[in-house]
Amino acid sequence: SKERKELLQVLRDCLVLLPPWVKLLTTSRPEEDIVAIFMPFGPTVISADDVRHQEDLRVYIRAQLQGYLSYPAGATAEQQAATMTQAVDLLMRQSGGRFVYMSLVATDLFVGNTQKYTLESLESVLPKGLDDVYLTSFERIRNHVGVRRFKQLVWPLVCMLVSMLEPLS
Repeated sequence: SKERKELLQVLRDCLVLLPPWVKLLTTSRPEEDIVAIFMPFGPTVISADDVRHQEDLRVYIRAQLQGYLSYPAGATAEQQAATMTQAVDLLMRQSGGRFVYMSLVATDLFVGNTQKYTLESLESVLPKGLDDVYLTSFERIRNHVGVRRFKQLVWPLVCMLVSMLEPLS
């Protein structure tokens, strides 16, 4: 669209004015027009399956789990570390390598919560993927506002949301 092209040009024009130590972080599908605008700046591209991304997600998950894992009585430090690694691996699998999944799940399970989870109880409460996270969120909203208001206020928005692997052309 014309507006999109203009926005990309403004970003490009502003980037050349910035000192080299100022960086810009963007998240995007690798669409041709976006790639073309930023390629002269030598972007660093990190995909979801990139080892750096995966390690960042592992660090984030480990930090989120601190204080929320329950260990067997008398567990040694080595056993606790092994349990933590198993929990991180579980969340890596469930998240499909997506930060958005982990961010939403961490908010649901840990924010304002004092409950501790065993590996088994953690696995039983985890959404089975990002679609399940979104479904659970919409169900929570529907239960909070009621079916009638949900249909009036939220459902039209839900009907417009489309998740695509490829951009619409």
